[in-house]
Amino acid sequence: MSRTSRLSSTTARRSAFVGAGLTAAAIAAAVATAPSASAADLAPWVLHHKGTISTHLKTLNTDITFAAADTTTVPLGKTPIPVTSAITTQTGHASIGTGPKLGNLKLAAFDVKILPQGPATGTYDPTKNDLELTQNLRLQITKATALGIPVNLISGSCTTSATSLKLSGDLARLSTGQVNLFGAISAKGSLTIPKFSNCGVLTPLLNAIATGPGNAVTVDLQPN
Repeated sequence: MSRTSRLSSTTARRSAFVGAGLTAAAIAAAVATAPSASAADLAPWVLHHKGTISTHLKTLNTDITFAAADTTTVPLGKTPIPVTSAITTQTGHASIGTGPKLGNLKLAAFDVKILPQGPATGTYDPTKNDLELTQNLRLQITKATALGIPVNLISGSCTTSATSLKLSGDLARLSTGQVNLFGAISAKGSLTIPKFSNCGVLTPLLNAIATGPGNAVTVDLQPN
């Protein structure tokens, strides 16, 4: 039995983090368990999703959200099911303010990019409805401003060294208890942000306030 499925228009090509892998993996599981299916006969599924990647920056106590898209390729007929997801993200924006007691003054604002170092890879276990994926990445600050003054204080490439984001997720279930192959997808993980380099005069400050472990990551995706 041979079949290739594309669930989105070409505008969704190269889509959001790992989450698409959940749906792809579940479909793969259903097909792979069919009696007439064999690994040699089955073409891989290619699926597309769009959504968001949100990170809570622990030391700054602020959130940053990236619009994201994902293309996931899943070879069928294998258990556990290998999952590969290629991602693209738009620039995310974060800001630091004084809070309402001091008039919500904006002290600083940052533009941040996720730079994937290759695709996210991992496996989906259909017997446990469990997805485990790892994405290697760097972070880049492309712009930093202070006190609302539109002057970019970043004078270099301002990137971190590579770090690994491990995500865990599953597929939502229908009211019948069956896995919803085409429903919303979510995954969670925790990111350690390495030190930045080549940020100009801001390098020491950024490393003091924006790096370290425990930055919660949430991936929310919809099929596209």
